[in-house]
Amino acid sequence: MRKEEAVFLEPENYVLIISTLAENGWFRDDAPPLEMSLDDDFKDGMAPVFSGPKLFDHFARQMAQDALEITSSSARRLHNSFLTGMLPKDFASSSPLSSSIAFVNMNNIANNSTKEGKQKPLLLPPLTSLQPNNDRAKDNQLILSRVTIDNKTALCPRSNTALHLIVLDSNQRQQLHQDLVRLAGIQYMEWGSSSKASPKTDEKKSSGITSPNTRHENKRDKKQQPKLSADEKNNRDSKRAEYELSTFADWLNVRKGEPFTAIVDGANVAYSGQNFEQGRFNYHQIKFLTDALISMGENPLVIVPYKYTMKTFHTNNGAQKRRQILNDVEQDILFDFRDDGRLYRVPARCLDDYYWMLASVSDQLKPTGGKGVDMLHVSPNIEGNETDKSSNNINTERFPGTRPMLITNDQMRDHKLELLDTRLFRRWTSCHIVNYNFTAFVGNECVDNEIGLSTPDFFSREIQGNPSGDGTAWHFPVSDWGDNERFCVRIPHLSSESCK
Repeated sequence: MRKEEAVFLEPENYVLIISTLAENGWFRDDAPPLEMSLDDDFKDGMAPVFSGPKLFDHFARQMAQDALEITSSSARRLHNSFLTGMLPKDFASSSPLSSSIAFVNMNNIANNSTKEGKQKPLLLPPLTSLQPNNDRAKDNQLILSRVTIDNKTALCPRSNTALHLIVLDSNQRQQLHQDLVRLAGIQYMEWGSSSKASPKTDEKKSSGITSPNTRHENKRDKKQQPKLSADEKNNRDSKRAEYELSTFADWLNVRKGEPFTAIVDGANVAYSGQNFEQGRFNYHQIKFLTDALISMGENPLVIVPYKYTMKTFHTNNGAQKRRQILNDVEQDILFDFRDDGRLYRVPARCLDDYYWMLASVSDQLKPTGGKGVDMLHVSPNIEGNETDKSSNNINTERFPGTRPMLITNDQMRDHKLELLDTRLFRRWTSCHIVNYNFTAFVGNECVDNEIGLSTPDFFSREIQGNPSGDGTAWHFPVSDWGDNERFCVRIPHLSSESCK
């Protein structure tokens, strides 16, 4: 059913299915085979009829493909459903199973039978928020706990399981590439319809600073062109924006030299902390950050909007726009970036966000020999990387994270980004974005030469399962819990020798 185009299962649908099965004991290791017909979509390499922990693992894997997180109410429902279904009908606190329940004090749960032998409802925890439980559980214990994942080691203290970082695969990178090109066309049309400014007037004021894309900026045909309708103009503008961004992507793939391992959001860095009276678009800040990256062994590319490479432009760092004129030192910085091959000037009226986003997922085929930039440096918690970690191409002493890393403090609030696939966008931000921190310059002076870089995420904010004991520990992000908190579920094999 999941493969039908018209069918999409929400997280709540999966919670309903899983909690119903859990409550009826189908995930117990000693449960009888589930007698139901499963189509090819659900066989997943296993027998068409199965039950126990493997059944739960199967539904959790399917849920991980369709959902990113659950709510706290869903976590409570799963908690209580598993608690009900995992305890035998003749449960008593002295039962051998009691030693496998790691999430609740068994003395606080009443015997499930009366003196007359009749069954009575199991007393469950109240429907209040689950409290964190980070105590280490035994390998044969059932875990249904709210846990806090260590932000530096990605380790779950309850299950002693390390979560991993899930990176974009080649197909997802290509999809993100195509989506960014499409959004660039949409944005260009919107700016064109709301602005009377023409890139042609801007080009006349150029300071002479060029970038590798200069050769694509041909002089316009001065012959009289036929008058176009509004739709024709929009289509033309959209195609131009898509062409410019695709040209940039092609340049990254065919250029000579070492691959870029760090992409710098030039405008974001230049404006950082410059919201004061003497504030300006500060090229000294870009140089400061770029020099720091080079000293760390990185090869940075600075991406700057077109207008900021002109000698004169209007700044956007305050309530009022002010005219800024680049001095000789600032122009020298630009020329140095250009001569070193570290500058890319975004064409006029094109949004630079799409350029640095695309650069961060570029494979840079020729500079990397077709291997991809992220293969040059591998984090031990990255899933899906088959590179030999003993390779001489891997520098384990470098700044952690995938490559290229994107240096920016941009909050990604552009409404167009909402059109991107949520999973791809979250996976991209987790893997590539590195935030920075330094004291703002006043002119070319800075009172503190220290610079701080935040490490990318060590694990993904997605549903994931990892080996734990003789089973699998599943960690579910919860939308209204902390960023590093998860609902952890691990079903032990109760029939194993460790439970006897």
